[in-house]
Amino acid sequence: MINLRHIGLQVHTNDVNAFYIDILNGKLEGNHKIKEEQGARLFAIRKSVIIKYLKIGNTVFELFLYDQTNAPSFHHICLETAHPELIFKKAVERGFDGRSMRGGEKITYFIKDHSGNTFELKPKV
Repeated sequence: MINLRHIGLQVHTNDVNAFYIDILNGKLEGNHKIKEEQGARLFAIRKSVIIKYLKIGNTVFELFLYDQTNAPSFHHICLETAHPELIFKKAVERGFDGRSMRGGEKITYFIKDHSGNTFELKPKV
């Protein structure tokens, strides 16, 4: 059996509070700094970087603070919540990218942080 232990994302420094804590209700659990040599050996990125550990629901997120923008992709994380429309509205009001699409009776919501990390918001069933 394989279980999800954590999700590691590269994020802009300002998004830790503005997006992951204020919008997704993450709880800061600690931080760590990897040295330039470790970054090069493990990720092929020769840079020292700070990692913030946040817990969102039952999932731990490793947020690598790195302010360089990523190329667009289809990668996303789907979150289940009782009221996805409220999180979507809050994100858009605070200047984050938000998109929605109606399919029959349901609306699918997507929000992005400033690094291009995409979150799909689904209603909890």
